Formats: sequence, C-alpha cells, structure tokens
Amino acid sequence: MPQPPELSEPYLDESARSSARALFEHLEQQVAAAEQLAATPAQQWSSGERERFPDYPHDLAVDRLRRWATLFAEEILVVHQLVEAGRPLSDGELRRGVYLASQLIEIVQGAQTALTPH
Repeated sequence: MPQPPELSEPYLDESARSSARALFEHLEQQVAAAEQLAATPAQQWSSGERERFPDYPHDLAVDRLRRWATLFAEEILVVHQLVEAGRPLSDGELRRGVYLASQLIEIVQGAQTALTPH
C-alpha cells in the first residue's frame, strides 16, 4: 500500500502553497462531482459519465459510487470542511487535505474493481 508523503513538511514558499491550495480545491470539486453522481439516478447520467463508470454484470456503476460515498462519508466531509474553512490552512492541514482528496479520487476512479463485491 502506498505511504503518504511527508505531511508535516512546510511548503518552500507562497507559490508552492498557492499551487497546493488550487490543487486541493480542484480535487474537492472532483470529490463533490462524484458524490453528486452517486446521488443521481443512472438514467440521468451523461454518456461520458456512463463511459467513465460502466456497469458490470451484477454490479451497477451507480451502486458502486453509492458504496464509495457511504464508505468514505467521514473522509469526504473532512475534505469539504477543510476547503470551506474560511481561513488559511496550515501547511500540514493543506498537505493532509490534498493527500486525502487525491486518495478519495483515486479510489472512486478505481471503483470499477475496488468496490465491486467479490
């Protein structure tokens, strides 16, 4: 299993911190989009969404996304809360937020196999 990067290291400068903040906000938007898709009936999905999350025999994509949203509800909430904190995040909070959000996206994008019941 991959290990997290050094989460307590300070950013080298404001430019690096700003880039990380922009990445974190982008990742949080992707998390929110996956959450919204999980709550949307599959017949309302676009062709691109259906292509990105195909159905498999005995396992519908919408069900996999709903399992992801349920299983990681607390982690998803943490990501949203950090982005919406209304205050500057410490370097540690920002690094942890980027790491957590990127892991959530990696999992949901791999949900075609990772969350399929065996």
